[in-house]
Formats: sequence, C-alpha cells, structure tokens
Amino acid sequence: MVLAGREPRGGLGDPRGPIGNLGLPPRHGEGLLKMVRRGLSLVELLVTLAVGAVLAATLLAGGRWLILSSERVSRRLLARERGERVLSFLEPRVLHAGLGLSSCRISGMLQRALGRGLPGAPVIAGWPGLVRPLQVYRDSGALLEPAPDEGGVYRGSGLFVLFSLPSGVLLRAPGGGVVSAAPGESVKLTVLSGTLENVDPFAGRPRDLRSWFSLPMAGYPVHLGARNGKDLSLQLADDLPDPVTIPPLSELFLLRCERFRVQNNILYFQEMRSDWYPPNFQPRESGVLALWLEWRPASRILDLWVLTSGGPAVFGPSAKPASWPDDAPWRAEFSNHELYVSRASWRSENL
Repeated sequence: MVLAGREPRGGLGDPRGPIGNLGLPPRHGEGLLKMVRRGLSLVELLVTLAVGAVLAATLLAGGRWLILSSERVSRRLLARERGERVLSFLEPRVLHAGLGLSSCRISGMLQRALGRGLPGAPVIAGWPGLVRPLQVYRDSGALLEPAPDEGGVYRGSGLFVLFSLPSGVLLRAPGGGVVSAAPGESVKLTVLSGTLENVDPFAGRPRDLRSWFSLPMAGYPVHLGARNGKDLSLQLADDLPDPVTIPPLSELFLLRCERFRVQNNILYFQEMRSDWYPPNFQPRESGVLALWLEWRPASRILDLWVLTSGGPAVFGPSAKPASWPDDAPWRAEFSNHELYVSRASWRSENL
C-alpha cells in the first residue's frame, strides 16, 4: 500500500533507485551526468575559443589596417612636402625671369646685350635667337630639346630660366644725377649700401655669367669689369642699339641661369657659369617622378605640375591622379608609389 503524496522507494526521486527513465543503477547514472557536463564544458570551451579567435583576428586585421593607413598618410604627406619644396625652389626663379632685361624682348637682343660675337662672351650669347629668359624643354633621353609651339602653348618636362636675384646692393651714379652710357662704354657707380665682396673672383671675366648683372631701370645686362673698394666699373655690350640711361639710384641684381629636368625619380639642375656647371645635372630633390610645364608667352603664364612619391604604395598599385594632365608623361611604374600632385600657376611679369 502506497501512501498518498510519497514516492515509492527506488522511484525517480530516490537516488538509490534507477536514475530517471534510463533505468540505470545510481553509480552509472552519476558518471553519465558527469560526462554530459564535461561534454558541455568542452563544447562551450571550443565555442569560446572560436569566438575569441575570430575577435582576435578581427582586432589584428583592424590594427594592421590602422597601421597601414597611418603609414599611407605619412607617405602622402612626405610626397606633398617634396612637391612643395620643388615649387618653393622654382617660384622665385620663374617670377624673376627676365627681371632687368625689359629691353631684350626682341629675338636675338638678349644675345647682343651679352656680347654676341665678341671674344670671351658668355656661352649663352652664341645661342640661337629664339632663346628667351624662360623656355620649356622636351626631355629626349640625354638631351633637352626646346618644346615646339602648339598654338601658342609650349609643353614639356624640362625648364630653362634666366633670372635675376636681389643682391642687396644699391648703387649711386656719379654726382647723384642721371647717367647716359653709350654701347660698349663703362660706367663707374658707387656702392651706397650693401656689399659685393663675394663677386670679386668673377670681375673682369665676361665669359663667366656670374660677372653679369642687371639694372632693372636700364633694361640691359651689364658686365662687372672691375671693382675698387666701393666703386664699380659696369660695362655695356658693344652691340646695343641705343645708349642706356641709368638713374641716380639703381638696385643691382645678380644674373643667373639654370635649367631643370627629372631623371630616375630625382629633380636635377645645372647652373650656367662659364659653361654648364656641374658638367652633368646634379640632384636637387629626390622622390620627384615627373614635371610637366605649359608656357603661354602671350599671357606670360606658366602652369606647372609636380608628381612626387612618398614611397612604395601601401595598399597596392595607385591609380593615375585625376589632377595629373593627360598630356603629361605617365609610366606604369608610377602606380607603385604613393603619389601627390603639386600644382602652381605663375605669371612672369618681366617677360
């Protein structure tokens, strides 16, 4: 007889009887439960490890992406800095091209003003009459060739510029009045302020372009024949068409001539002295892949693009920048760099 509300001995609730509906002895049932618990713990562990591995991989991928993105930004900033250095280096040369040479704009007049045909004249004096203080060149291997006229626009990847830089020297004419100098005549002027000590080695050497200067108000280049203390002897070329008027006070400008090209991803330059010096182009800025120039003499506008690299491309090959002109040189190897295009447009008022 079973009392109401109580289970019989050995039932489902009696640990001494069969366990659950499995009909197993107590010891075997407890072992099975332990195995089930262990199995669940192992599955949970495996799931946890899998989730952790996915999260770790995601975090590592995200961290790597952040590192690479930071590196990409750094390289593009470097490319930008290189382009800006090129622009800052070329800007004063372009803006000062032809400064003090306003009377030499007729074809061949610049060469005449530099003593064309005379012994010891600068090399530039013997160049063709089409040479101007600013010219764009096409790069054809080892040589630079003048860019052709394409409807009033000259396009190329090299630059030639004859420019004047302030020397900080102010000259006074004898007696403090206006001086008229005939072609071939020497004029003595006195240094009122500033110093020219660093030009002494070039005085009396007309073949060296560093002995030539410009007086903006005169409009022609002048040669430093001699220097005695603060007195300068400046000589005009024999082949000038008219006498030159020199005002009571004149600022003296250094006459310089340079040319630029890009080769092997480096911007190179040369300076005209007695000849082109150094004999070969010398490096100025690394990481410069290409230059592109468009010169419009009618408006005196020079447009310049500089394609620079900050290092190898971080996320694979780069596309051609939209701001890089269609006519400008483009090589497949440029895509392997982190690229930046620097652009400038200058109006050369002295040409």
